[in-house]
Amino acid sequence: MAQAAAIYARFSSHNQREESIDDQVRVCRARAASDGCPVVAVYADHAISGTTDRRPEFLRMVADAGKGRFDRLYVYKLDRFARNRFDSATYRAKLRKAGVDVVSASERVPDGPEGIMLESVLEGMAEYYSANLSQNIRRGMEGNAMQCRSNGARFYGYRSEGGRYVVDEDEAVVVRRAFREVAGGSTVSEVCRGLNADGIRTRRGKEWRVATMSKMLRSDRYIGTYAWGETVVPGGMPAIVDEQTALRARDNMAKRGGFHRIGKHSYPLAGLLRSSSGRAIIGAGGTSATGRTYWYYRDTETGEHWPQDELEGAVYEAVAGALSEPGVSDIVADLVLGAQDDALAEEMDEGTLIRKRVASIKVEESNALDMAIKLGASDALAEKVRALGEERAQLEKRLDSLERSAPVFTREHVLFWIESVIASRDVASLVAAFVSKIVLDGDFVRVEFPMVELPQVDGSSTMFPLVEARRIELRSTKVP
Repeated sequence: MAQAAAIYARFSSHNQREESIDDQVRVCRARAASDGCPVVAVYADHAISGTTDRRPEFLRMVADAGKGRFDRLYVYKLDRFARNRFDSATYRAKLRKAGVDVVSASERVPDGPEGIMLESVLEGMAEYYSANLSQNIRRGMEGNAMQCRSNGARFYGYRSEGGRYVVDEDEAVVVRRAFREVAGGSTVSEVCRGLNADGIRTRRGKEWRVATMSKMLRSDRYIGTYAWGETVVPGGMPAIVDEQTALRARDNMAKRGGFHRIGKHSYPLAGLLRSSSGRAIIGAGGTSATGRTYWYYRDTETGEHWPQDELEGAVYEAVAGALSEPGVSDIVADLVLGAQDDALAEEMDEGTLIRKRVASIKVEESNALDMAIKLGASDALAEKVRALGEERAQLEKRLDSLERSAPVFTREHVLFWIESVIASRDVASLVAAFVSKIVLDGDFVRVEFPMVELPQVDGSSTMFPLVEARRIELRSTKVP
């Protein structure tokens, strides 16, 4: 299936042509067409710098990406996306988590391993600051949870009053009906069809679906159990149905058993996993007849399953072991710092050009002032001074952003990040930064690492894999 695409364009100076956005969109459309991706949305910010994230269309694009409205975002150049390396890494990480790739329509330069590693370090820093903020917020919410407060979470059948859950009687009627009918032998599908036929809708005004109804019927909150994070308090919120009715409903659901796809779930190895013959391996999940949830990776042709935890654990051991080999962390640090030097060199070149232009504008402003003193101020002259002032303000803002943009990493920063990501067992970050392919072959997994350019004694350089591929035996290839 072709990926749905969106386009983001912007121009940041009043001196740029308005048509430049049309030109950007035209080039992006051509690239999307050549890639076979239909364009479903176009976002454009006018006269706004890429150094700021206060761009209404940009933020709308990020929000729409989170809603799954497109899979790929085309920009004319990556500097149309963001000119601040830290913001770029942050927002590209957000889009990647939403399953959206950012593609430059005019720069067909592949993401080299050095750039990927640098971006991973930047994203790690962004995650660190985000985690700190989240931790402070979570600490307050955990205090609320100890008191069984709502913490802003909303559930069908309840409303919040004074920060605590109370029963919404209009919705509670529907909840009791659903539990009662399933407990009496009706299937979840039959309950959904009955509610929809009677014109009863979810809180969002949509028809009831099996997945939504099943989730509701399995929740302990409807028998009065409050749960938030690690905090679970039986009797912490008002019950809508009695426990016996709830248990009968779940028993009847379990008897019909079978696996089915449920909800959204993260599969960090997806996209890299291949069978020995090259087929893509996908992530899947479901529940057994006992109601237990399973997550796994599946070969769509053979039906072979690999438990997610076991497979990701094996990949983690392979990558962590490779990075722990003597000298490997130093090679990674060299690559990351080299990529950073290249990025900084580009920013320094841009800074030099900006400083020259600012100096030139100051001369023009001085000349215009002299002319006004000699000949008198005219509307045209006043407009020119205004335009020059606006351009200088934009450039000085950009220069300030360049000078304060992203943190400059030292070798110690990079080595610390490697140690931290290994210690955290963060498979997603390890795979994104250091793995090029994962091949599954029966009871074995083979993890391959990217090719990098390494200097030789004679001054030349040669392409080598960052680390030799690792082959690890799996304990099992079956899902219970």
